[in-house]
Amino acid sequence: MAAEAAGKPFEMFDVVAPIAEVFSHLLFEEFVMVVLTILPLFMGLVAALHVMTGVTQGPLDAEVSGDLGALGSTIHHDIEESTASVQGGMSKVDQHIAELQRGHDQRFADLHKDLAGIVWELSKLRADMARWQALAQLGGRGGSRGATRSGSAAVLPDPSSTSDDSARAAGAAARDLV
Repeated sequence: MAAEAAGKPFEMFDVVAPIAEVFSHLLFEEFVMVVLTILPLFMGLVAALHVMTGVTQGPLDAEVSGDLGALGSTIHHDIEESTASVQGGMSKVDQHIAELQRGHDQRFADLHKDLAGIVWELSKLRADMARWQALAQLGGRGGSRGATRSGSAAVLPDPSSTSDDSARAAGAAARDLV
């Protein structure tokens, strides 16, 4: 076999045929995995060979190197435009967030005012109820004493028809009876 290989010239088919046969037995997923593994290795090998031989630029790179300043200014201009558009978008978003926050704060302040009003009304109602309860207790005790002293019962005003001033006056009169 060694004598046969020495006399036969090298043909590319001798290398490609076994590789093609191996690839023909692969599933699609296996083929994709082989290609995704081999391609980066091949590109790394080419880059390593370029560095080892000192040829770091290809024919296309030589054309671009003369116009590198113009390319740099074009890229710089594009970056500035995209930065300006991003900053404009961000300022619009910030403005929208500020408007939403102002609306939220206003609704919260209105809710706080409403709750404060409810608490105020409840505290006034509690004070009124305590005052009327005290007047009723004083009227009941004072009325029985007053009836024995003067012969007539003390008359308390109707709580629904009196104002705060008349309620204070009635409370003072009830205290005087006692």
